[in-house]
Amino acid sequence: MELDVVGFDGGHGRIKCCYCAADGSMRTFSFPSVAQLHRDSALEQSARAFADSPSIRRVNVGNSKFNVDTDPDALPPATVGERNEGDDFAERREYTALLYAALLKIGARRIRLLVLGLPVHLLGKYAESLKERFTGSLQCSDNSPRILVDKVVVLPQPIGSLMYLKALPSRRITSYSTLVMDAGWGTMDWVVSSTEGFKLDHERSGGSPGAGALIYRRIADLLALEYGERFDALDHIDRAVRSNSKLMVHGLSIDLNPFVQQAKEETTVELVRKIRARVRSTEDLGVVLTGGSCSLFADAAREIFTRIPLTTLDEPMMANVRGFVLGGLQSLRSR
Repeated sequence: MELDVVGFDGGHGRIKCCYCAADGSMRTFSFPSVAQLHRDSALEQSARAFADSPSIRRVNVGNSKFNVDTDPDALPPATVGERNEGDDFAERREYTALLYAALLKIGARRIRLLVLGLPVHLLGKYAESLKERFTGSLQCSDNSPRILVDKVVVLPQPIGSLMYLKALPSRRITSYSTLVMDAGWGTMDWVVSSTEGFKLDHERSGGSPGAGALIYRRIADLLALEYGERFDALDHIDRAVRSNSKLMVHGLSIDLNPFVQQAKEETTVELVRKIRARVRSTEDLGVVLTGGSCSLFADAAREIFTRIPLTTLDEPMMANVRGFVLGGLQSLRSR
């Protein structure tokens, strides 16, 4: 199978991917951003016939093998705590393993254009090395055919949401400029662009470590204070918050709403104020929220950006990769 464009957003919390299928439909998927070293112990070998899941992709990165569970509903082990949140994530073997797993899940033999997203503050540091690593023939696993990638483009993550927004037939942004705030798991990125066209204002755009994970960790701290137990499984907290369901841990059924509200009050306003200071004047702006954690920052955005139109994109977690594909297809057609 040959694909024109694949969009990949290697988030710290979840991997997001988008591509156009042969029938012209746009397909998206995501899975936890966790790659674990594969171990061939006697115990694991004996259990594999019974416990190995078809959603697990075994990939090669250099001389190492990694297991990546591509099931969108998979819950990583509670021992997974750091979640690749360092600024060097794009250079790590785990990033390569996650990208390889996504490409194997798609099943393409050739990709004309692979569009990768990076946090705004890391674009200049890692963009060229990503292009070099993933352009050409990729051997993702022992038993899979090579995947040919003709070209790699690396973009700031919120640019994808900006492209997606401007492709919508019923855009509701009427201001001269648009501020896109992309709240992910590990980073908050923002870009200011002219509403018509793609003229970016680099002086008013930026990125910062810390977003959804800050809130989830504060929730965990508050729970520990309340119940006198450790709460390390941030993915369980994340799922309960997203689904507005109770957290089932330590034999308890916990309503997270009061803990979420307190954590938001303690963390989100300060970060949004930082963005407000960076964009300086707001009289020309409309604000768009995107990213998997954007709902957690909506109240703070309304408080700080008063009297400014505020829009949240549909399916905000997938907006970046949808925009990567739409922009990539347009660039191929214009050649």
